[in-house]
Amino acid sequence: MNRDIFIRNLTGDRIEMSPKGRCADELSVEEFEKGYESFFEMIYEIAETDISALSGYGEFNEDNKAPFATFEEFVRETFNEQQEGYWHNWTQMFDTTFLKKDYFDKIYAKIMKDLLRRLGARRDHGLPDGFCYP
Repeated sequence: MNRDIFIRNLTGDRIEMSPKGRCADELSVEEFEKGYESFFEMIYEIAETDISALSGYGEFNEDNKAPFATFEEFVRETFNEQQEGYWHNWTQMFDTTFLKKDYFDKIYAKIMKDLLRRLGARRDHGLPDGFCYP
């Protein structure tokens, strides 16, 4: 089954496969501030999707499987400095945006130490409204 169809079947009408609007990286800070609450409302709505029959973490591949066995693997690979595709050279943002590497490293270390230790291998992460990462 095509990945888009799989996701549509899984989420129902929670995700618009051909979204209207603009890419988030095109928004000014002021535009983001005006709309960020709606963005997070949509994220929480998507998070209500029942994923109990699925295993793994990360973006579904073309076989509709999540590539990482644990949440820790998913987080580590997400922030791997050697990325291909969309996230290639993502660390350049430390030089081109307001995000500073020392601040990022501090938050990343906290994620890896506190959050992952607390979550372990559980899929129900105890976040609001059963928020989970598929």
